Amino acid sequence: MRRPATRQVAQARGLEASGGLGREAWRGPAGIIPRMPSRERLYRTEAVVLRRGEFGEADRILTAYSPEHGKLRLVAKGVRKARSRKAGHLEPFTRVELQIARGHDLDVITQATALDLHTGLHRDLERFGYAAYVVELMDRFTVQEGDARGLYRLLVDTLERLNEPSQPAAVVDYYQLRLLDLLGYRPELFRCLGCGWVNCTAAQILQMHLTSLSQADKFFYLLRLDAPIHYSMR
Repeated sequence: MRRPATRQVAQARGLEASGGLGREAWRGPAGIIPRMPSRERLYRTEAVVLRRGEFGEADRILTAYSPEHGKLRLVAKGVRKARSRKAGHLEPFTRVELQIARGHDLDVITQATALDLHTGLHRDLERFGYAAYVVELMDRFTVQEGDARGLYRLLVDTLERLNEPSQPAAVVDYYQLRLLDLLGYRPELFRCLGCGWVNCTAAQILQMHLTSLSQADKFFYLLRLDAPIHYSMR
């Protein structure tokens, strides 16, 4: 004799027949597994444009860095057309507010509003070169996805300082050290890496340790000890 359907099974069959519940949510007489809510199709975020590349006849692929999502690879459709309204808002080094639609492979930029164009970087070749180095480091050292508010704040502050009258070399030196610190690669500046002592004098380090160190390690040693930097080349 055929067993009568339970009340739960009967309700599920009724919903499925009426189109209110897909077959993928049905799993036999044990019950119904509810669908998991899908991610929102549109989302907004602030970001800095790191680099761009051509895609198709009129599109571009952008790499941007955001505080909530980390590094993003996005498609900007039609920005290479003369009448595109988004093109001027998606230049390298620009801090921009984005509205993004989730795509199958790459997400698509639907709206873009520039918050800071950093025009001074594009008028000064030296500062442009430093800015390009800054965004290249951020691109190479970081991965996609994940919260990155500290790194994003460092990137924004560095580009703002480079855009202002300042010593760009000093700005970039601080950026490099702080970037390594946030990523977990902080260089040791407060003790001797050769012997572990905290009280090593400059003379001891020069005599015992510098000959076996790399150029970068020599520089950090001498910088910490206020020793002449030209020793790092010996």
